[in-house]
Formats: sequence, C-alpha cells, structure tokens
Amino acid sequence: MGGALLVTSCSKGDDLQSGRFRDEVAAAARTEFPDWSIALDPADPTTFRVDAFQIYVGNLYAVVDGLEPGRRRAEIVKFLGVVEAQRRKKAATESTSGETFDQARPRLRIQIVPTDYLAKGLDVVHRKLSDELVIVYALDEPDSYGTLTNKQIDRWGVAAATVENTAIANLEDASRTVEPKIRTGRGGGFVTISTGDSYDGARLLLPGFLDRVRKDLGPSLVMMVPRRDFLIGWTADYSGRLDLYADAKSEFERGPYSRSRELFLASAEGVRPLRPEERSVYD
Repeated sequence: MGGALLVTSCSKGDDLQSGRFRDEVAAAARTEFPDWSIALDPADPTTFRVDAFQIYVGNLYAVVDGLEPGRRRAEIVKFLGVVEAQRRKKAATESTSGETFDQARPRLRIQIVPTDYLAKGLDVVHRKLSDELVIVYALDEPDSYGTLTNKQIDRWGVAAATVENTAIANLEDASRTVEPKIRTGRGGGFVTISTGDSYDGARLLLPGFLDRVRKDLGPSLVMMVPRRDFLIGWTADYSGRLDLYADAKSEFERGPYSRSRELFLASAEGVRPLRPEERSVYD
C-alpha cells in the first residue's frame, strides 16, 4: 500500500487536471478492491471507469486537497466504499427483473447538478435549469444516491413529468422538518439552508418549501446554489446583498460539490435565472 498515494507540491488543481489524482485514486482502488475492472481514459484525466460506472474524482479532490496523508487516504477509501456499495446494488438489481416504478417511487428526489456532469457520458434523465445547471432525478439511498437513467424510465414506461412531480413531492415531504435560517434587518433579509443531506441546493425547486421562506421575507428572493449542500437567498432590497453574494461565491470556490455562481429569482411564478439587467448590480 505504501507509495500508492503520492502527494506532490504542484500548484492547486495541477494534480487533478494532469490525471495524477485520478491515478492515485485508481491505485488505491486496485489495493482496496482487487476484483474491480478499472479502465483509465487518456482523454479525460478526471475520471476512470469501474465496470459500467464512470467515476468522476473532481469533487473528491476538493475534499482531500490539503489534508495530511492519513486523512487523505481515509477519505479516498470512504469514497471508494460508496462506489462499491453502488456497484453491488446495481449488480443485485440486474440479477432480478429490476425495480418497478412503484417500488422506486418513494426514493425519488429532485436534484441539481452542474452541466459538466452530463459530459461524463452518463445516460441520465435531465432537463436544463440554466446555463450552468441541469435538473436530474435521484434515487435516494441511506448513504448516497444514484441518478435515474433513460433506460430505467423507458423500462418503467412513465412520463418524465410524472417522475419530476413525484421527485418534487417526495423532497417536499422530506423537507417539512427542515428549518431555514432566516435573518431580517438592514432593509430586508436573507435565508440559508445547509442540512448536509445532499439536497439543500435542490430545495431551490420546491414551491412549498420556498413559500414557507417567503412568508417571512416577502414575495420574491434572489437565490444561489454555490454547493450541493448550501442554498442561500436574499431580498432584492437587502442592503447586505453584495456581501452575501461575495460569501456565496467563496462557498462555490471552496466546494466540495460545487454547483454554480449564477443567481436566480424565486417567486410565486417559479424559479428562473436573473436577467442580465437584473444581475448587473452584482457584476
């Protein structure tokens, strides 16, 4: 095991873009899970393939970068353990006729991912939310989630709208006990949501949840999803909005699971990206 995880003194991000970090994770995988069939793609230094799974290591890199070797190794092994759990689940599912829609229905959740998630060759059901974000549908597990594929939805024979409505309703139900952190003052107010349950950013898409927030803050909010596990919003007239936007951009840059620096308007009519003239105050 010694020597498998090499930490160099290159500038931040070099290990990821050069493929050194991908190779480090793959080497650890060969040690921890010798039965895995691992393939490296020379054209993409940020992914490797395990059987039918294409594994993206960029989010993992954001977690382990700068950690001392022992903790770094532990986080990598933890990540690989999640991959193995998903691999075993997929194998178990494929050994039977597979889940029906009614069986999977309670686990469906709405989710938001960056557009580059689609560039990894994943055949996932999705629709565009903005230039940088797409909506996907998670199949929730106790310690992780998978994303719904076109093959699965075709086998179920259900409409995409049915899947989305179910995914939203389920996350609305799971969010009933979530208490947004709301602060008012200085001409307006703001809210943050950070439960760490993997769906904080996706709560941008929950009309019922946002109605609860707007009861305290007013009819519309400017909102941002800097990370998967962090959602922030503020009233358009809030005097501290530029400071909040700067803080949110820092959250995006820190990661892990970065999403977007885009701004959205959330009102009773729905959610949409801010128009250029609306966001000019933040530029």
